[in-house]
Amino acid sequence: MLKSLYKEAIERKDYIQGRIEEINSLNVSVVDEWKDRYLNKNNEFKISAGDGSIHKRNLLGFVFYAIATESLIYDNGSLNKIEHSKVDIIGKNDSTSNRLRNYMEIYEIKNAVKTIKEFDPDYYLFDGSIFGHLIRPISMEKDIPEDKRVELVNLSKDFLDSGFKVNIQTNYFKKKFEEEMREYKKYKPIFYLEYIEKLVSLAKLLKNKEKIIAISKSSNSTTYFNKNFPDLTIFNRFTKKAGYSIPKYHEVSYYVKYDFPIEDEFFRKLVFTVFYIRLEDNKNVLKVELPYEADDNDINNVITVLSRYSTEGYPYLLKKAHNDVVIKKKDMEQLSQIVGFYEKSGREMLN
Repeated sequence: MLKSLYKEAIERKDYIQGRIEEINSLNVSVVDEWKDRYLNKNNEFKISAGDGSIHKRNLLGFVFYAIATESLIYDNGSLNKIEHSKVDIIGKNDSTSNRLRNYMEIYEIKNAVKTIKEFDPDYYLFDGSIFGHLIRPISMEKDIPEDKRVELVNLSKDFLDSGFKVNIQTNYFKKKFEEEMREYKKYKPIFYLEYIEKLVSLAKLLKNKEKIIAISKSSNSTTYFNKNFPDLTIFNRFTKKAGYSIPKYHEVSYYVKYDFPIEDEFFRKLVFTVFYIRLEDNKNVLKVELPYEADDNDINNVITVLSRYSTEGYPYLLKKAHNDVVIKKKDMEQLSQIVGFYEKSGREMLN
C-alpha cells in the first residue's frame, strides 16, 4: 500500500468519523410514511423473474466480454427458464464501458419480453430500476447533430413500424444498416442506434406494464424526506417490522425535459408508482417500482406476490437468477482459453 494512503487516512479520520456520527444521530419521523402490517402469503400466482451479468477482460487493442441473462418462471410447483448469453470482443474507447452496460440492459429487457410473450406470467420481477433507464440522460447525443439523429431514426423507421421481433441480439441496427452507417461514421452513429434498440425493447416491455414489478436493493432517491440521506437508508434505520411505505407517483414527463427519439408520447405519458417494502421483520428494505398508476388493490396484490415468493426478506426467484448468471473472474479465464486468446493484457505485460 502507498504511504500516501496511510497519511490520507490519518488526515481524514476526524472528518469521516464526524460523517458517521451525523448518520448515527439522524432523527427522522417515518410514522406518516410507513405502514406496519402482516403480509398475506396465501394466494398463488404464476410469477417470473430475471437478472443479468457482465464481465470483461481488457486485452491489448480490445475488450473481451461475456454477458449472461436468465429468466425463471414458477408455475404451480414447476420451474422453467429462458437463458441467453453472448461472448464477443469490442474495441477500446471512452464509450466502451457505457456500451457494454447498455448491451447487458438490452439483454435483460429482451429476455423479460420473451418470457412474458411465451409464458404469460401474472407478474415479472425485474431486477433494478426501469424508471432510471428512462430518465437517465445519454451522453452520446451530444456527439451527433440533431439533424443527423433524425436521419438515423428515419433509417430504422421500417424496422420500428414493422414491429419488434424478440430476438436476443445486440447491435441489430449495426448489422442491418452497415452500409448506410459509413457516411455517419464521425458522429458515432452505432452508439446512438444501440440506444434506440434499448428504447424499442423498453417500449415493448412496458406494453405489459401491469405485469412488471421492478425491485432495487439500493437507491439514492430522496423523494420522501428530502434529506441528505437516501429514503432507503432512513426507512431501514427507523423501521423494523414488515410493512411498506405510502406510495408516491412519478410522471416521466416531469423528470424528462427532452424528447425521446422514438415512442416519445408513450414514454412521456407513463406514471410510475414507487414505494418501499420490508418483507420480513428486521430484514432489509427494498424499493419497488410499478410502471403504471397503481391503486390500493394493485399494490396489495404486488405486496402479496412479493411476500408469498420470498425467503429471508428477498424474492427467491430474483436471488436464484442472480446466483445463476453471475460471471466470475475464473469464468472469464476459462472462456478466454476456449476462444483461444493468448494475447496478454497491458497489466500482464508489467509482470
